Amino acid sequence: MDALKHCLLAKEADKHTLQSCSCGSVDAKWTIHCMDCQFSAPTCSTCFMQNHRHSPFHWVERWNGRFFEHCEISMLRHIITLGHNGERCPLVDYTKAKATPFTLVDCNGIHRVLLVFCGCLRADSLRFEQLLLARIFPATVDDPETGFTFECLQDFHIQTLVSKKTAYNHLKSLQMKTDNCFPERVSDPIKEFLRVSRIWRMLLASKRAGQWHGIDDGGEDGLSGSFPHWQAGRVVMPCLVCSEPGFNVSETWDIADWDAVDDEFIHLASYFLSADGHFGLQCKDKFDDPDDISMCKGHGIFPPTKWFTKFMKHHQKASPQKSNCMSFRVMEMQNKLKFKGSIVTGVVAIQCARHRVFTSAVDMSAGE
Repeated sequence: MDALKHCLLAKEADKHTLQSCSCGSVDAKWTIHCMDCQFSAPTCSTCFMQNHRHSPFHWVERWNGRFFEHCEISMLRHIITLGHNGERCPLVDYTKAKATPFTLVDCNGIHRVLLVFCGCLRADSLRFEQLLLARIFPATVDDPETGFTFECLQDFHIQTLVSKKTAYNHLKSLQMKTDNCFPERVSDPIKEFLRVSRIWRMLLASKRAGQWHGIDDGGEDGLSGSFPHWQAGRVVMPCLVCSEPGFNVSETWDIADWDAVDDEFIHLASYFLSADGHFGLQCKDKFDDPDDISMCKGHGIFPPTKWFTKFMKHHQKASPQKSNCMSFRVMEMQNKLKFKGSIVTGVVAIQCARHRVFTSAVDMSAGE
């Protein structure tokens, strides 16, 4: 245990602190230490900023005369330039240019950085476009002041799929990483984070489904006709292993072809679907944001809301009375009062039975 304590304490300080920096600059002392570089030696502030042109979101420990103090890289007057891969823009006068304060959320915390946008004549792109090209997703397209790195959004997406972590808890953990003693002092862009993470997931789903590459369009890309039975604009990946006529099974497949297949391999050309419902997924009839609309517009797993509502009005029938058959005990346990006040009483989904790939789902509105 003593050896473990010694090694852990050894990284709290460095015996070379306050020595003259090897860069040879006047009054340059080793007073800066990086908290995120795996192998980091103390440097002066000038060398630190030079070495972190491509890692501008690392945390800084600066010697204040008594201990290493946690601080932002912007406190060293480090300015992040967009449009030049971390290098300075030749058309920006950094002695006069007014850097833009910017709240940036990364995997290691919430930063307050200084940004300078590209001033080249060829840089006719808008500010939000320059941010996106720097792998920073802005919270708005009009004069953005807050942004999230692509790595942060990707990490949160994986966390929600694996651990079911909420956006609130994820952002709170980033606040703790920023200031573990006083997290309430750290910026809390929860509204921006919710909006951006939702758009991020939609964009990635559209990209994975081939919509960015014209998979629905005829033309020279060679993608037209690959999935002849796809719905136009679909953003959900199908089961690429199961039989899909025109894709991995001949479009002209008929009964004669089935007869020619050996019984031992008939499953290879079969498509197995299963249906199941979950009636714990209810939605109460309560006040909701009228602007909170689906971004998929019916191109995901669920059908368009307006179309499905109209469909149900014409096809929905009153449910029959409970069965007297004692062998079907689930019906005996049903009570419509448990669905009182619910506009959605459950969800029924269809999926590939062999590979568990969801193909479609609908909301129920009349109980089980």
